[in-house]
Amino acid sequence: MSEQPQDPGRDALQFDPGSAAWVTSELVARPPSRWSRLVLYGMALAVAGGVVAAARIEVPRRVSMTGRVSLEPAAVEARALSGGRVQEVVVSRGRRVARGEALVRLERDVGEEARARIQRLVRRPRPGAHELEADLAALEGRRDDLARAGLLSAVERVAAAARDREEADLQVALARLAEEADRNRQRFVVPAPIDGLVRRVDVRAGAIVPAGAPCATVAPPESAWTARVMSSEHAARVREGSAVRLTSDGLTAPVEGRVRACAREASSADLECVVTIPSPPEGLPDGAEVMAEVDAGRATLLSVISSRLAGPR
Repeated sequence: MSEQPQDPGRDALQFDPGSAAWVTSELVARPPSRWSRLVLYGMALAVAGGVVAAARIEVPRRVSMTGRVSLEPAAVEARALSGGRVQEVVVSRGRRVARGEALVRLERDVGEEARARIQRLVRRPRPGAHELEADLAALEGRRDDLARAGLLSAVERVAAAARDREEADLQVALARLAEEADRNRQRFVVPAPIDGLVRRVDVRAGAIVPAGAPCATVAPPESAWTARVMSSEHAARVREGSAVRLTSDGLTAPVEGRVRACAREASSADLECVVTIPSPPEGLPDGAEVMAEVDAGRATLLSVISSRLAGPR
């Protein structure tokens, strides 16, 4: 048997024609498969260009919604009991008020003046004749105003009792006149109908308002708006209590709110959410269009990160 030629660079190996491989007593070195070559190439690229890593990342999932502002429960209008000229607008939009608190004052008519004079008379146990006559003369001199205010008959009773110098009758007449003056005064003050926030002021100082005209609107402290959105893959994830971020053309900054309730329309695929907004700011009037982003949980993404190895400095 003749010796087979040896590879000069493989002195420790022998060639076996039967196995078509270079063999030794300890190692068999076969040509790499296709997948092995791909793995080796990928490892080589990773070593040459950087380190490749994969990570799970959670990101917020939000649903975009559009809608209009509407108050719920409905706001209550404060109306003038008597017509007249607006003397003072006491409150502004957004102010918190208590039931009965003055929102608007109409011009102080003779009723307010009479009330002040009558209070002075009632406080004096025995009004002096000259002082009493002067006060009554000042009041009776404005008979037309007194008649318009509904106080003329009461003032006339006081004058008659004063002329007769009947002390008991005079005190009774003064007390009745004071009561009527108080009722008259209330007619020229527009009070808050409920506890809540002033959502709208309809009058300004100097304006003439007729009896029964709305002067302001007060809503409960927490108002709500309703937003409708077409169903999407994430709409079903919106839950009660989800955080909401509102924007509108009239707002200088976003407003935060919470989803109070959600319901899907029976006749369509729309999802309707009611979002509560504590202390609505300026620039968000009734009927305003709004855009909203509703928190719909979190989504998990797979992120592949490549970081190049630092070279020699």
